[in-house]
Amino acid sequence: MLPPSGNRIHVARSEGLPTDLFADTASLAWLDSGTSALGHCLEHIKQSATIEGRPEVVIPGYCCPDLVAAAHAAGFLPVAVDLAPDSTSYDLTQLESALSPDTLAVIAVNFMGISADIAALRGATQNHGKIQIIEDNAQWFPRDSKPYSPKGDYSIFSFGRGKPVSLLGGGVALGKYAGTKVAPAAAGALKDTLTHTKIGLYNTLSAPRAYRWLANNPLLKLGATEYSSLEKIAPMDTFRASLLAHSLMHYRERPLTIQATYLEQFAAINRLKLDDNTLGQQAVFLRYPLLLESERERDRVLNALDAEGLGASRLYATVITEIEGVKDIEARGTLDNAYAFAKRLLTLPTHDKVLPRYAERICAVIKSEITR
Repeated sequence: MLPPSGNRIHVARSEGLPTDLFADTASLAWLDSGTSALGHCLEHIKQSATIEGRPEVVIPGYCCPDLVAAAHAAGFLPVAVDLAPDSTSYDLTQLESALSPDTLAVIAVNFMGISADIAALRGATQNHGKIQIIEDNAQWFPRDSKPYSPKGDYSIFSFGRGKPVSLLGGGVALGKYAGTKVAPAAAGALKDTLTHTKIGLYNTLSAPRAYRWLANNPLLKLGATEYSSLEKIAPMDTFRASLLAHSLMHYRERPLTIQATYLEQFAAINRLKLDDNTLGQQAVFLRYPLLLESERERDRVLNALDAEGLGASRLYATVITEIEGVKDIEARGTLDNAYAFAKRLLTLPTHDKVLPRYAERICAVIKSEITR
């Protein structure tokens, strides 16, 4: 059984962090998770602003609950706004209507490798004071060797479980105006050994034979989406930092043949808007997002793929306001498009355990079910 995501994590170590990953910015903070990185950005935005009410941050109506956790940790009210039809981008009309004098930030999610239109968000927010745009790149990482420069005011990346470059933890926040630097900190020999052991277990248990046992274990809730609060923001540990250079090398060298197969085979099937404006030259799918015609069709395809253990997933089953444990959130306007998106989305695995013959079988099963 294929897991939905998760490349093998490499444990070869290097001295220090790569120095050419990011362009020179006023802020570069190496933190213990992508959620912490997002919370770090929001904390700085709040400290730099003067408002009378509770600060607000706009998030997509369909997104990971970690965005809500980061907002709560920084003292923000998360405001959910609908998506455009058949899109991972905001409905800009509803976005503008949702802005208030207390809105300090908008989170622009790079969804599985589909980038947000930062210029469009600038246009939608420019008449509402100094609203900061935060690029959430937790589901994507650049593959080329050029230093990455934020297109928004802030940008975050994640090195957590199942991320493009995974260290089973860690994140980084970049800011044009933050003016703070946070370096990795030593965690101690015992914690380093524990992290090394966890990575070994992860590599073993995410192999297809072992993953079938995990997925069929009724005591585990693999793939479940639920809210988990962010208790504190801490630096990344130096052990994980030492793994980054080697892990990044493997990420950049990994062929993209599986996602190329999906793009070719599903060009006429996928209802999701994929074009050069959203994919760009660095399109790397963490998972391939396939938006089908209806919930009934999606469920039929998903059941067929599940029966053969082919690693398909619904991702988040519903809109952010309905995810288990999510509270203290406000939806402004309808979330109709986000709800329809959640009911029709299927994600397909692209990780290094997906052999070409598995991708061919995935394509065959989907086409067979759709043409029934």
